[in-house]
Amino acid sequence: MSSYKYSLVSAIFVVLTGTALEAQSLFLRATVPFDFHAGRTVLPAGEYLVTEQGRVVILKSAGRGAPGSILLTNGASSRSNYGASIREQPRVGRLEFDHFGSEYFLTAVWSPFDPEGRQIPKTKRQEELAKRSHVPVIVNLASTK
Repeated sequence: MSSYKYSLVSAIFVVLTGTALEAQSLFLRATVPFDFHAGRTVLPAGEYLVTEQGRVVILKSAGRGAPGSILLTNGASSRSNYGASIREQPRVGRLEFDHFGSEYFLTAVWSPFDPEGRQIPKTKRQEELAKRSHVPVIVNLASTK
């Protein structure tokens, strides 16, 4: 009986572990050459590791002690990656930013393996700048991994 319980617990563990690994469908490494807003957090220029857990995108600085950010996102599938058709898409992950004057705002994260991305909701500051400014310049940074 003890062997049966052990097998059952092991099987449940394997199923749950596989589900958790499948949920993390994104891992990018990107060098951002400017300070930027990630949600309500301002992050310094530098190298970042970007992962996804369902609707949550996690940015961690590759450097020690530097801040990171956890962002609740929405799906972004209304336009294709790089504006190309799915067959023509380069298989490169990327970060997308809106640029207003000297401020950059992370707006979307695109996986190299999925035509759907993750969109970061606009902040009040971003909306304020959009009302006062012209249309933002969209800046794309390809991942380094």
